Amino acid sequence: MKSGTTPPPDYEEIAKRLKAATIVPFFGAGASIACGLPSGKALAERLVAKATFPDDKGREDLALVASYLVQKEDSLTLRAELREALGVPAKPGRLHRCFARPELDALRLFVTTNYDDLIETALESRAPWVVVDHGRPGNVWCRSPGGAWEEIEAKNLGYKITDKKRPIVLKLHGSLDREDPDNDSFLITEEHYVDFLGRPEGGQIPQMLATAMRERSFLFLGYGLKDWNIRVLLHKLAQARGRTEKIRSWAIVRNPGLAEQELWRAQNVEMHDIDLDAFVDGLEAFL
Repeated sequence: MKSGTTPPPDYEEIAKRLKAATIVPFFGAGASIACGLPSGKALAERLVAKATFPDDKGREDLALVASYLVQKEDSLTLRAELREALGVPAKPGRLHRCFARPELDALRLFVTTNYDDLIETALESRAPWVVVDHGRPGNVWCRSPGGAWEEIEAKNLGYKITDKKRPIVLKLHGSLDREDPDNDSFLITEEHYVDFLGRPEGGQIPQMLATAMRERSFLFLGYGLKDWNIRVLLHKLAQARGRTEKIRSWAIVRNPGLAEQELWRAQNVEMHDIDLDAFVDGLEAFL
């Protein structure tokens, strides 16, 4: 099957599950590019220039380039470059606003591997909890609506978040804190990914949220499986479900290669080659 020839998504079924809160949306890098934030390729190009990367090979591999910059300079240089690149003014796009619609108020869990604050900004009227993995195994940072950040043990998250109506934004790869640069956290180097993905089973997602995912479909928005870390993350998510029967899930991907299409299918995910704006058009007709 060639790119662009996949059938359209089952919009009616996806909308039904979103309104019933039986689906978990995952926001990848492609979900933020339309809002003016740099792509992974653009970030890699910036870091290549900063580090004077010596090889033509691997220049678009963001994790590799980030690791090289840390080795050549230090982690503070990397953090400063990322903060400058990601701290540009950006507002939620159509995709984020679609998922913040009143028709989807029952939807409680939102997951992202992006560093930006677009999802929580779009959900501002619902006063979301924000949970960020800062790379310390067993702990997460949690911010109550309008409150301050607090580091807690991941296993205690269920005692902290007791409001069953407010949404939760889980940020798996860290986050940019626009107010406090000392609170920035970026899981981006190869070493970061190895540490994160190499945690014991269940160590990537707090148990409370893993339980919430167990009986849910997944909807991947703006992801690609060219990056090995995303492929491993998909495997970890399947483990977090803790079940063997098939649960229907979807991925909205632009211009995937044949190998990528096979990889999605191997994960029991229905992949659809369609632009995210076009996906929103189709989905909103059923909301």
